[in-house]
Amino acid sequence: MRAVFYTHTAYFESAMSIVRALSARLELHVLMEVSPRAWQLAGFDVQRTHYSSSIVAADRLLKPRMPDEVRTFWREAASFNIVLHDARRFYAPGSLRVSLSVLRMIRDLAPDVVHFDSTPLRLGLLSVIWPQTRYVLSEHDPRPHAGRPIGESTWPG
Repeated sequence: MRAVFYTHTAYFESAMSIVRALSARLELHVLMEVSPRAWQLAGFDVQRTHYSSSIVAADRLLKPRMPDEVRTFWREAASFNIVLHDARRFYAPGSLRVSLSVLRMIRDLAPDVVHFDSTPLRLGLLSVIWPQTRYVLSEHDPRPHAGRPIGESTWPG
């Protein structure tokens, strides 16, 4: 079985445990979104680099910034790429371009399952594009936090 796991830096610690467990059982391709304000978020504490919106191999970006002990969590994945966005807004030209690249990458992988680690607004139309694909959504915070208006997204960036 082939799966794509799309996550965000806000869930880095829990995502890496999921990646390690799933990689032992299936062909797992990991995509981790990094938006401008998400470089130092939760366990993903990485100095911001000056990449434009693009898809970068995780080891290329993270190897010099993460200890080997952390990198063992994703070494068994079939692939691990960082999806870099240089703008907060999903409709910014660079974000649209890289989101379309991600959609093409997922299409080319032809996964049996796409697992979203929370709701990715940038890829929200995916289920319309590939209705035959199975989707899994892990919603970490189904209720808004104190002070957050109802209906506001929990997806950072």
